[in-house]
Amino acid sequence: MPDARFYADLPAAADFAAVADFAAYTPAPDDWFVLHTDIVDSSAAIAEGRYKDVNLMGVAGITAVLNAAREVAIPYVFGGDGASLLVPPAAVEPGRDALLAVAGMARERFGLDLRVGVVPMTAIRTQGADLAVRKLSLSPGNDLALFSGGGLELADALVKDDAPDNPYRERMPVELSPPDLDGLSCRWEPLRAANGGSLTL
Repeated sequence: MPDARFYADLPAAADFAAVADFAAYTPAPDDWFVLHTDIVDSSAAIAEGRYKDVNLMGVAGITAVLNAAREVAIPYVFGGDGASLLVPPAAVEPGRDALLAVAGMARERFGLDLRVGVVPMTAIRTQGADLAVRKLSLSPGNDLALFSGGGLELADALVKDDAPDNPYRERMPVELSPPDLDGLSCRWEPLRAANGGSLTL
């Protein structure tokens, strides 16, 4: 399959049981990259009641990258305080710039420090992890990306390394353009517990 169409051409499973069928996951192309973000000390921000700000900046990165690479189907996962996206080589630079623009907005408008990192698949594999992808169809035209192999966890650890020469962490440029967040919406509605507790499945 053409490299940039890796995710677009993956067949979509309709049964949620496909999540556990690891033999059916397809290894990510060797020349693709993981774009990763997370908010520094998000636990403290959440403890201050700023969970909406944290979630909004986490998902804004996804929107910005998808808008920057409109011609490419990109698998991603939202982590609450950040996200991981698997992108082809041509989408690395526009995706990185989009994430840095979101990081600038997070700092200026919300006082949040959003880490941005770029991790090559080659680095993930040479360090003993892997990354394979599957597509789950939730409804027609609405697919969910599934990942296995530990590659995203490794990418998270590599980007969080505070070494000054960390090759996977992106530094904030002096000048930033506003991110393209067209299509981003936040429908957060706090739910009040009827009996003092809430349970999410």
